[in-house]
Amino acid sequence: MFLIAQMVDQSNSNEHRFDLYPTLKSIHSLLQSTGNVSHELIQAGILISSFEYCQGFFQEAWISIGICVRMAQILGLQESIRRPLPKERDSQTILETERCIWWAIVIVERNINSAWRKNGLPCASNSPQLEDYLPLTPTGEDRLREDLVLPQDLDVAWSSGGHLNRDFTKFGPFAATVQSTYLAGLVVRHVQDDSRDASTRKNDAARLEGALQSYLCALIPPAGEAKGSYCGAFGIRTCMAYYFHHHEFELATRSGDTIGASRAKLAIESMVRTAISMTRVGYTGSPIDFHGLAYWSHRLIPDTAMMHIKYGERNDDWQSGLDLMKFYLRGLGPRFKLYDNYLRDIEAAEEASRSI
Repeated sequence: MFLIAQMVDQSNSNEHRFDLYPTLKSIHSLLQSTGNVSHELIQAGILISSFEYCQGFFQEAWISIGICVRMAQILGLQESIRRPLPKERDSQTILETERCIWWAIVIVERNINSAWRKNGLPCASNSPQLEDYLPLTPTGEDRLREDLVLPQDLDVAWSSGGHLNRDFTKFGPFAATVQSTYLAGLVVRHVQDDSRDASTRKNDAARLEGALQSYLCALIPPAGEAKGSYCGAFGIRTCMAYYFHHHEFELATRSGDTIGASRAKLAIESMVRTAISMTRVGYTGSPIDFHGLAYWSHRLIPDTAMMHIKYGERNDDWQSGLDLMKFYLRGLGPRFKLYDNYLRDIEAAEEASRSI
């Protein structure tokens, strides 16, 4: 926890403040070798993996979280999300702790997988299922499928009836992040599945787009009514929406579907404008605690910047929007080396776009 805290300590600019990392890795490996697996050892591994992700050590993070999966499976934590809470209070506390640890593993592993360029690798933890129990919510014990619009619930012509409006989620930020992770898995499977015919794939895409749009409404609370932080869920959902629409644009372009390409491009442009506007407001009108956001949610900014470079209209606001996102990433760089890497990629893409 001390190592993780160093990443958000703005007063500490000492370049040696992360020297604790190799020592912690060695101690953690030594404890694993004893064979004494515990909740605490798994939780420490999740934190180490999270640190490695933030420093851009994707291979190390992938290995660390994979070890956490295996240790958790030894303790049977993967079954905790399928068992209802017992009546005894102490047993309830133990089972809920196990659920939270397992869900943390699932979320962290998939965030690493989606950010790493080798994201075709299979996850060690099982994919979330609709009947799994969420972390305890303000409403009690709920399953993943509850209060969630799914692709199979929608007609392929849902868009002709206007936008899908729904209420803000009632489940709290942790459960919302689990549901976003489930939807992210649907996007990955859709993009990677090339076994369907064109008509089936197009219908599946329409339904999936509806589910993603509906869940966006679930993560934006009414003015003045936000309780807790939903940045983690919002970041996962929006990054996957970029991934989805970019994929649809590329497919439509290759097949000569100008309407489909235009639709995907408009969706991306709308998301980019929203992300830039939210970032600008966070620096001006309604300050956002950027350093208190879920660490993976910052990835929304480099993803937005890349989409802005590729799809953004070159008007008077284009450069200022890109400069804002680069400014954001420079602020993270001293603590999150990952975002220094993203910044270099963005600057290279910007330079390349000027030569076209």
